[in-house]
Amino acid sequence: MQLVFQVDSNDNLPFMFGDVGCGHITQCKDHKNIVAFAWACL
Repeated sequence: MQLVFQVDSNDNLPFMFGDVGCGHITQCKDHKNIVAFAWACL
């Protein structure tokens, strides 16, 4: 899986969500129709 997009609480948006976490959207490099979303809380 390779990173497609990342969003962080209070980083570029003046909004906190998910307990000041970081969301990642990843995609399989061999099967482009397979994507995943993961959330990491700090």
